[in-house]
Amino acid sequence: MREPRAAAESGAGMRVTLSNLEYFDLIDAHGGETVKGGDQDWYGSWWRRMSGCGPTTATNVILYLTNARTRAPEIRGKEEFIRLMNRVWKHVTPGRGGVNSTAKLRQGIAGYAAAEGLRLRTEALDIADARADRPPLAHVAAFIQGGLARDLPVAFLNLHNGLELQLEKWHWVTITGLVCEADGAVRIEILDNCNLLSVNLGRWLSSAARGGGFVRFSE
Repeated sequence: MREPRAAAESGAGMRVTLSNLEYFDLIDAHGGETVKGGDQDWYGSWWRRMSGCGPTTATNVILYLTNARTRAPEIRGKEEFIRLMNRVWKHVTPGRGGVNSTAKLRQGIAGYAAAEGLRLRTEALDIADARADRPPLAHVAAFIQGGLARDLPVAFLNLHNGLELQLEKWHWVTITGLVCEADGAVRIEILDNCNLLSVNLGRWLSSAARGGGFVRFSE
C-alpha cells in the first residue's frame, strides 16, 4: 500500500491525507458521471436509504482498501459499488437506532472481513455525551492521524453536530484527511454521500450535545 501524503512538519501546519483520493472514484455507467465514494441514497429500499450511513461508510473503507492494495482501481463502477454496499449490509446491519455506536460498526466489519477472508482490524475512540468526559482535541487528532498514517480512511460517527454545520447529526462519514492549522484549529476532511467537505473538529468536540466516536483500521 502507498504511504499517505503528509507535511514534513508536525503540529501546526501539519496535514496528512490518504495517498490517492482517486481510489474513491466511481463511474455511473448510465450518465458517465464520476463521483467520490458511495451514497446511502443508492440503496433500494426506504429503510436502507434512511439508516444506511454506517454500511455506506464501511463500504467506502473497503473500496479504498481494495483499490489501494492493487494500486490500480478494481472497483470502478457505481453498480459494482452498490452490490458491495448490499454485501456489507448483511454484516453492518442498522437496528432501530441505526449503527449508533463504534462497537456496532466494528462488530459488523469483523463479520464482513471473516466472511470475505479479508484482513482488517479495527480500533475505536469513543466520545462521551458529557463534554467534561471527552478527550482533549490533541488526543482525538492523534487517533485520527494514526489511522490515516496507515493509508486507510477513518470512520466518524457524530450523534449531534453541535455548531458544526457541515455535519449531519446521527450520521457516519469517512475521514480522508487531517489538517492542523497555524491558529491551533484542527480540521478533518470528510467524504459524505459523494461530497468532499471540511469540518472543524474542535468546534464539533466542544459543542455537540451528544458524543459519537471514531474507528480506525489496520490490516
